Amino acid sequence: MTRRYTLEVTGEDEGLIDQPGDASFTMTSRVDDNHLQISVFETLDEALAAEWRRILDDSGRPYVARVLEANDVVSEQSVRSPAWRSA
Repeated sequence: MTRRYTLEVTGEDEGLIDQPGDASFTMTSRVDDNHLQISVFETLDEALAAEWRRILDDSGRPYVARVLEANDVVSEQSVRSPAWRSA
């Protein structure tokens, strides 16, 4: 089964990782209860997902990373207490 890798970031941080053609899927940004704009990036490329996480880690930015098989979450990691996760 094919694994998909998703990454949730704030709208202001998407420019750190959003390079044209990198993501196989990008969900339209949404606004949560805290009025934060969140973007979800998805790729089938594990190395690209790791690069996105490294860039955000090096910048000290919060994010949520998930690994999915079909619609099942295989793993989920929240890094640096993303504000939208505590809402």
